[in-house]
Amino acid sequence: MSGMLYQNYSETITYEVKNANTANYHISELSLEGNFPPNFNYTYAGDTITFSGLPNISGTYEFTVKISVAPNVTDTEGANSLCGTTDYETYKIVIN
Repeated sequence: MSGMLYQNYSETITYEVKNANTANYHISELSLEGNFPPNFNYTYAGDTITFSGLPNISGTYEFTVKISVAPNVTDTEGANSLCGTTDYETYKIVIN
């Protein structure tokens, strides 16, 4: 992922639950660790995470996105019949 100084930046990533229907899950927790670009934000909904901002400092920014997902459905007794999961991935944004 890369962007230019003082030009709006937006990048969307999508997660996939392996061996399951991703549509049955939602992001229940999200955290970023590492060097996230200044003047950037992130939002998440459904199965996507969007990074956006107006870069004002050039450099290489490496950070880890950690997400936890939980099932959207419950059984007849109100308990989740599917397991949640947590995973992480490291990303790099280069601003020139």
